[in-house]
Amino acid sequence: MNRFVIAAFGAVVMASTIPFAVQAQTAKERAQTQPFGPFGPRVIEQEDVDKDGFLSLEEFRSARSHRFGRIDADRDGQLSQDEFKNWPKPDAQGPQRVKAVWERFDTNKDGMISPAEYEKPANDIFKALDTNKDGKLSPEELNPPKN
Repeated sequence: MNRFVIAAFGAVVMASTIPFAVQAQTAKERAQTQPFGPFGPRVIEQEDVDKDGFLSLEEFRSARSHRFGRIDADRDGQLSQDEFKNWPKPDAQGPQRVKAVWERFDTNKDGMISPAEYEKPANDIFKALDTNKDGKLSPEELNPPKN
């Protein structure tokens, strides 16, 4: 069960990067389309180090760093497209999804994602999700109501 929740969290947070490839969307629109679904409260429960019921930017960045390590199957310090498309399970990601992530993350276009490239968008993702601009993510911000 715990492994499922960790895998689901990683997939969900990685999925949250898709809207950033669409430049026409506003930050609020991107945040409202994040697919956290019922996992929002679990994400906070697992990653909320100080147990205040919210995710700070530091907690959010730490969660992303841990996720990078879980995706890096060969432990070479880089993410390949194969590692990404096979995480959390083979073929979980469609080819368009892998392409969208690569366009967003592989900024030096070397076919690999370094930890620095993976972490760089964290601030933008956090800002887009933090719709009330209080510097922390609530369960509601991770699981916005459907319009």
